[in-house]
Amino acid sequence: MNNNTANFIQTVGGACADLLKVNHFERLQPEFEIVPATKVIPEGRKVVFCNQFGIALEMSFFPFGDGEIIILVYVRSIHHREPINLEDWRKIHVPEFTESPFRIRSLIPYQDVVRKVTEALSTILRHSLMEMVLNGETWEDVPFDWTGIK
Repeated sequence: MNNNTANFIQTVGGACADLLKVNHFERLQPEFEIVPATKVIPEGRKVVFCNQFGIALEMSFFPFGDGEIIILVYVRSIHHREPINLEDWRKIHVPEFTESPFRIRSLIPYQDVVRKVTEALSTILRHSLMEMVLNGETWEDVPFDWTGIK
């Protein structure tokens, strides 16, 4: 993993931590956890935040060799079996994003990419329905979007 990618992951992870403080989330571990590579996904990094309502937000970064980074964000609850994929949830509740803020094609220009991702996270995490989820007031079953996979 190159320095730009590592810096990007640290910056976005830190911005997410700041956004989640409003919902009383704390970072579970001080360092990013390594996510082992599979046949189709490269080695990644993961950070997990939890709050007192039994809600966790898990953010994983998977850098591909061509400069592309895929960010997977899941909201999990100790009270519900199925997690909420933030990308699938975004497509339903925040459709104004014309393309996924969690699929980075290039880190150039770096500051613009960081701003795009952190602004999208802020918009999604501040959405009134998502705030209710993060505060443990409600839960939503979001169907998996198979577009481009099947």
